[in-house]
Amino acid sequence: AKKLTHKKVTLWKKVHGDWRKVDTDRTNTKGKAIFHTNVNKTTRYKLKYVPTGNAAEEYATSTSAVVMVKVQ
Repeated sequence: AKKLTHKKVTLWKKVHGDWRKVDTDRTNTKGKAIFHTNVNKTTRYKLKYVPTGNAAEEYATSTSAVVMVKVQ
């Protein structure tokens, strides 16, 4: 699979049944983005990529699997 380099991805969290945007970051040369957020209760997160401009010809909109971060 081709790495998603230098592209904007968005971190979302589920709040009261709705998905809310947390932050947006650009991927690095390895296709990785790093997000920092404070978590004070168990929360579900996902990442989403929506291609824009010329990237829309090469990439499709994609959403990661949902990850649950548990606070103990």
